[in-house]
Amino acid sequence: MRIFTILLLLVLALYGCDRKADLPGDILPPKKMEEIVWDVMVADEYSKDLVQADTAHQMDVKKERSKLYQQVFNLHGTSREAFNKSFKYYSSRPELTKALFDTLTSRANRRSRPIFPALRPELRPALRQELKLVK
Repeated sequence: MRIFTILLLLVLALYGCDRKADLPGDILPPKKMEEIVWDVMVADEYSKDLVQADTAHQMDVKKERSKLYQQVFNLHGTSREAFNKSFKYYSSRPELTKALFDTLTSRANRRSRPIFPALRPELRPALRQELKLVK
């Protein structure tokens, strides 16, 4: 009986952790939504930088941004309508929105972290010595 109870609790816990089971069929799953939102954010940054860099040619920002968004949707095999519907669904559920943006925030933090963290001052002489030996 004890084993049965443990197995039942394990199955319930695993089922409870499966967020896909809670989503309607026409809503993008969390991982795909994360990837698309990330790429949309990158497209926004790119379009902003592009407009700032190209002041000689006054670009239609909305048109350029719309083209970039369409490329993102094509890349992920979805449509603007499916994304908008999914985004509204996620936005109406705080727990899903929080999970999505927490993941995006940690991803952004990982990307902004330097590959080689600053070397402690006391280790610099040893590193210089090793670099001399490599030459």
